[in-house]
Amino acid sequence: MSSIAVRTTLSRYASALDRLTGGWSGSSLIAAYLSAPDQVEAAVRCAQPERARATFHRFDAWAAQTGRPTPEALAHRCRALLMPPGSPDDDRQACFEAALRAHHRDPQPYEQARTELVYGQWLRRTRRKRAARELLEASRERFDQLGARPWARRAAAELRATGDPRHGRAAGHVPRNLLTAQERQIARLASRGVRNRDIAAQLFLSPRTVGNHLYNVFRKLGITSRRDLGTALGLDTP
Repeated sequence: MSSIAVRTTLSRYASALDRLTGGWSGSSLIAAYLSAPDQVEAAVRCAQPERARATFHRFDAWAAQTGRPTPEALAHRCRALLMPPGSPDDDRQACFEAALRAHHRDPQPYEQARTELVYGQWLRRTRRKRAARELLEASRERFDQLGARPWARRAAAELRATGDPRHGRAAGHVPRNLLTAQERQIARLASRGVRNRDIAAQLFLSPRTVGNHLYNVFRKLGITSRRDLGTALGLDTP
C-alpha cells in the first residue's frame, strides 16, 4: 500500500474513532453497544487501543449478559485485537478461534466476514499464509455475496499480499475464460479512460450494468482501480 493510501486509511480510522468515542454518554445505549466493536477496531488501527478499553469492558459484560452467540463472537474478536504487542500468539489465536466458533452457532455473514478478515490479516502478518488465505478467501466471498464492495476489496488486497496466485497474476497473463466477452470489452474501453456512461451508450447497456461488470472484472483480476486495467490486461506492454 502506498504511503498516501496508508495516510488516507489512517485518517478514516481516526475520524471514525473520534465519532464513536463518547457514545456511552448519549441517549442510546443500544447504539453504543452496537458500535463498540467498530470503536475497538478503529482504536487499534490508530495505535490508540487505550481509547477503546473502557468501551470493550462494558461491551464484554453486556455480551455475557445477553447469552447470544454473535455478541460473544464480537467480544472475542475485540479481545484478540486489543491484546498488547508481544502477547503470546496462542492466546490471540484462541480468541479468534473462539469468535469463529460463536459465529458458527449463529451465522451473521457480515460480522463473520469481518472476523475472518482481521484474523486472516493477523495470520498473514505472523507468516501463516496458507491459513490466512483460507480465511481471507472466505471473507471475500461473504462480502461479495452481501454486496459489501469496499470490504470485499480489502479482503482481496490482503489475499494479494499473501502471494495468492489467483489475486496477483502477472501483467497481461489473463486466461481467456477468466472474463466473459462483454467483461473484456468493457474492461478494454475503461482502460482507455472511457467513462461508464459512454461505455453504456456504445454497448447499449445501462451505466449500472457497466459498473457491475467492472466490479466483477476488478474482483477477477485482483485489482482495485481502473488505472490498473491496462497492465492487468496486457494493454500497456508493447
